[in-house]
Amino acid sequence: MSKPTKPAAATRDLDTARRAARVELEQGRWASARTMWQDFAGRVPHDAEAARAIAALLHQLGRAAEGKAHAREFFRRYPLQRQSAAVAPSRGAICAVEGCDGSTWMIGQNPDGTAMVKARGARFLTTYLLDWSTYDRNTWTLVDETSFTRSPLQGSHIVLNRISDVDLEGDALRRLDAFLAQHPNVPVINRPRGVMDTTRDANHRRLGDIADVVFPRTERLDRDASGDEGLVAQLRALDLTWPVILRATGTQTGRTVGLVENMDDALDWFRAQQASASFYAIEFFDHRIDGKWFNKKRVFFIDGRMYPVVSHVDDIWNVHGSNRMTVMKSTPWMMEQEARFVQDAEGVLGPRATAALKEIARRTELEFFGMDFTVLDDGRVLVYELNPSMRHSFDHGKNFPYLLPSLHRISDAFRDMVDDRIARARRTKR
Repeated sequence: MSKPTKPAAATRDLDTARRAARVELEQGRWASARTMWQDFAGRVPHDAEAARAIAALLHQLGRAAEGKAHAREFFRRYPLQRQSAAVAPSRGAICAVEGCDGSTWMIGQNPDGTAMVKARGARFLTTYLLDWSTYDRNTWTLVDETSFTRSPLQGSHIVLNRISDVDLEGDALRRLDAFLAQHPNVPVINRPRGVMDTTRDANHRRLGDIADVVFPRTERLDRDASGDEGLVAQLRALDLTWPVILRATGTQTGRTVGLVENMDDALDWFRAQQASASFYAIEFFDHRIDGKWFNKKRVFFIDGRMYPVVSHVDDIWNVHGSNRMTVMKSTPWMMEQEARFVQDAEGVLGPRATAALKEIARRTELEFFGMDFTVLDDGRVLVYELNPSMRHSFDHGKNFPYLLPSLHRISDAFRDMVDDRIARARRTKR
C-alpha cells in the first residue's frame, strides 16, 4: 500500500482539528474551544465556521465587543463564502445576502443539550425554509464598501436577500439596493427597498389608511445630548394616550419592550435601556377576548399567498411564544381555536379581514414576510407588527402537534418559490 500524499494527510489533519474544536465547543469548554478554533483559523484563515465560532466564544467569555469586531474583520476580508450542494444534481445556485453590523454570533443550545453557534440579528433564518444541502450557495456578507469589490452574482441563479431589519442594517440595505440597481435583470427575493419600508413607524404611515385596518400610531424617539429627559420630552410632545408601549429599535424580543402608564414610568424605563439609542412609542389598544384574554395571530406571506402560523391566546398583553406552556397548553378551547385557524385561516377570519390582509401584502411588495395581528369585534384587523424578521421553526410542534401540517406547508411554499425563481432564471439564460 502506498503512503498517503502530503496533501491528503494535511487534509485529514485539518479535519481532525475541526472535529476536535467542534467537540470542545459542544461540551461547553469555552476557553479550550476558543484556543483550538484560533489555532485552526491560523492554518485556514478564510474558514467562516472558525470565524463564527471564535466570535461566539468571545461573546460567551464576556468579550462581546471583541467578538463583533472579530466577525466584522473576517467578513470584511472574506465577504463571499461558496458552498456546493451535498447532493447531485443541485437544485440551483443561490446568492444569499446577509449583513454584519446588526448580527451577533453567540452560543446557543441544540435540542440534545450540547452547545452550538448561532446568529442573532437582522436576518431571517432559513433553517426550516430551505434544505441548503440541495443547493449551491454563495453567502455574501455585507460589511462596508469593500464587500462590493468582488461580484457575488457569478454562477448564481437568484439573489435571496436575508437582511430583514433596516434599524440594524440600514447601511447594508442601501448599499445592496444601489448594487442591484446596476443589475436589474437579476431575480431577487425581498428587494432591499421593500425591506426598508417595514420599520414600525413606516408601516404605520404606509398601511394605516387601508380600509378595515387599524395600525396603531407609531413614532420614533432618539436619544440625543439631553439623554433620558430628552426622550421623555419627545414622548410628551407626541401627546399619546396612556398607557404607551415603548420598544427599543432593532429588537424583536420581549425583553426590550414595556408598557408604561405615565411619564415617570417612561423615564424609569428609558433609564433601564441605556444600551439603546432610539425607540418606538406605540399606541396601545387594549383588546381582549371576554375582557380577559389577549390574542396574537401570525401569518406568513410567501409569494403573495397567506399561510397561517399561530393564533396564540394568553392572559398578558405581550403575547410571546415562550408563554405558550403557561396558559394555552392547559386550556382546550384556546388550542381548539388555534387549530381551526391554522387549518382554515380565511374561513376563521372572514372575507372582510382576509381582504384587508391581502391589501397589506399587496402594498408591502416583499416575497417573504410575517405579520402579527388580531381581529377586532367589528371585524377590522389590528396589526401589531410586520416585517421579514419573523422566525419560521417547528419549536412548538412537539407540544402542539396540530400546528405541524401548516408549518410544513410554509416550508414547502418557500422552497417552491425559490425553485420557481431558479427555473425562470434558467429559462431566461437559454
